[in-house]
Amino acid sequence: MPAVKVRETTGERTGESSAQIRERVIPAGRRQRERFKHKPSITCNARVGNRELKQYCPLEEATLEMLKFAMSTEY
Repeated sequence: MPAVKVRETTGERTGESSAQIRERVIPAGRRQRERFKHKPSITCNARVGNRELKQYCPLEEATLEMLKFAMSTEY
């Protein structure tokens, strides 16, 4: 990853406001709770297991190959 320039972190923010982000986050949370209502142990993305990832977030073949390559490369 390239280093972050100081002026990018200290300058005036031009991104979304917290209210705008909240407008997306709350409905996303509702969808997630609905999706996993039959699995009460899944309360956030960090608790999603391999089986659920494969079911709900399948990777395209090209993406899977890139991931395999990245995981096999030593830095």
